[in-house]
Amino acid sequence: MTDLQQINALYADKLAGLLGISFDDVGDDEIKASMEISPLHLTPSGFVQTSVLLALADSACSIGCIANLPAGASGFLTIECKPNLLGTVRGGIINCIASITDREHASQTWEATISCQSSGRTIAQFHCAQHIIYPGSPRPKPATTVTDTPETALPFC
Repeated sequence: MTDLQQINALYADKLAGLLGISFDDVGDDEIKASMEISPLHLTPSGFVQTSVLLALADSACSIGCIANLPAGASGFLTIECKPNLLGTVRGGIINCIASITDREHASQTWEATISCQSSGRTIAQFHCAQHIIYPGSPRPKPATTVTDTPETALPFC
């Protein structure tokens, strides 16, 4: 899936589209996305909300994972997303470049960097890991006790 119009249409009514995220380039190993910061994206103190940055990074990494699903895979779940916040913005356009760093049969790892378009300054870096799903894979059982661990159960609502 590399047609940008198709990808942007796919996300139009999802969180990425509602936040105004635009997917600008989709390559095999790198995804470029951007968004214009509006008052909707700001905290009451006037700075971009961290969750907006997370949504931009996770969306770019997710499109990358979709574009790089192994043969036979039916989807993926983001299982880890670690931020390093280095700065902030009050407005303007921010850019995200997500690059694949590890491609396995059962997982992918992506690194995303968000920068301010006008200054080029990096404001956040994210590490995202995706678990690849295959048809017929056993569904994880819901966590039922405090002794359940991620190895024995995943909490699903």
